Amino acid sequence: MVQNRLLLNDDKTEFVCFSNRKDQIPLVNDICVGSKIVSAANSVRNLGVIFDSKLVMEKHIANVCRSAYAYIRSISRIRKLLSLSDTEILMHAFISSRIDSCNSLLIGLPDASLKPLERIQKVAARVVTRSSKFDSASDQLKRLHWLPIRQRIHYKVLTITFKCIHGLGPSYLSELVRWHVPSRPNPRSASNYELQIPSLGLVSKSKFGKVMYVCCSFLVE
Repeated sequence: MVQNRLLLNDDKTEFVCFSNRKDQIPLVNDICVGSKIVSAANSVRNLGVIFDSKLVMEKHIANVCRSAYAYIRSISRIRKLLSLSDTEILMHAFISSRIDSCNSLLIGLPDASLKPLERIQKVAARVVTRSSKFDSASDQLKRLHWLPIRQRIHYKVLTITFKCIHGLGPSYLSELVRWHVPSRPNPRSASNYELQIPSLGLVSKSKFGKVMYVCCSFLVE
């Protein structure tokens, strides 16, 4: 940290111990950082994303929805003074940017967890098109050419994967993406572009996150 000109702030240091939903007791209760004892927290914030100890991302989604609703209310007050294109620009700037920020971390979550984000998107679409709550929200999304939440998450992962394949992505991810080479030549699968899925049984805990990214890239293809 000294070489990078960074200073550790003991008062703002926090950590979380990730575990599955069945484990009620954290694996580590506290750690010593400098001269201070830091207790395990239920959730921590990193680069604007709130990680909870069970990785269900409920607090992060709730935080995104809370800020998005505040902006939607402000935009709806001046909607009659704006054109359709101007309102859509505001929605992309204040709502879509929050929904899409780090949304690749939400891949694999059940539909129930993504429902709050879907409601946010539908409310934003109704404000843009000035439609009533009785109109179909799916039709408004199609009219605006907005992808649903789960498809936006898949699109983000596939975009990162495409950049890694073509040498445009970060090096720490590009080195993990490899083409699948079949052990036996098969003319039927020769034209199928498939990625190699790493074996989870041989992966250390420090590399688990990177391996899961490659697995997610393969599953959403």
